[in-house]
Amino acid sequence: MKRALVTGASGDLGRAIARRLACDGLHVIAHANTRLAEADCFATLGLSRRDALWAARALTGDSPLPLFAGDIDGEGIVEPAVVFREMSEGEKVVEDYVSMRLTLRSHPMALLRPWLTPALAVAA
Repeated sequence: MKRALVTGASGDLGRAIARRLACDGLHVIAHANTRLAEADCFATLGLSRRDALWAARALTGDSPLPLFAGDIDGEGIVEPAVVFREMSEGEKVVEDYVSMRLTLRSHPMALLRPWLTPALAVAA
């Protein structure tokens, strides 16, 4: 049986997606937490860690907050899509250690080795 992981299943869109996938015969695993995004679990789906976190934190509950429920005196605006810069290898390694306490990426010393190599040292 095929499985589907639906994050943000507590929101309207996530709940609707989970129901549709279940009707299509998939075993649905619903999740409403950002820990998967923090652990970079969506990289295989083409989402970077930052994009996945942004999407996970943007999910809302059943109703919007009262301040944002409607247009405030015609001041409603359409904001442009956010585009994050690509994280460097060092940033990815640090975020792996922060979220999972391990990394499957480069070893931290491999990132520092170019600065610690004697051949690159400048004679005084």
